[in-house]
Amino acid sequence: MRRHVQRVSVFLEKMEEKAGDASDQEIRNFGNILLIMSTRLADRRYRSLLDDEHLQEVPIPETEATRLAAGAILVFLLSGASMFFLNLFDLADGLEPVAIGASIVVSAVIVFRGRAMGKLESLGIFGGNSDRPQR
Repeated sequence: MRRHVQRVSVFLEKMEEKAGDASDQEIRNFGNILLIMSTRLADRRYRSLLDDEHLQEVPIPETEATRLAAGAILVFLLSGASMFFLNLFDLADGLEPVAIGASIVVSAVIVFRGRAMGKLESLGIFGGNSDRPQR
């Protein structure tokens, strides 16, 4: 549903940009599209606000690379902070791998929310789970 809503949002932005220079026929088409959307909203059909024919050429903003970059930076920052506190409190050096692992998991949960464990498994963080059946 989220992807559909993103595509509809981008479609409406493009439609708004074109509205100033649109012909009468294009404005009628925009009105018909808005009528379709309002009817479907009233019917609570949130997953199909617009048909695929309207959304075929709508680009979907890609956020996966941005999320991975943010996750890497967050891991770096959390790992650095955990190393600082381990040294500050003179805790055992054996806790460093645990602190780094915790930094990875916490960063994934912050960046990917509910999909964090799946992303960590796909990156091979949990090594032995690669033969686990997919749902």
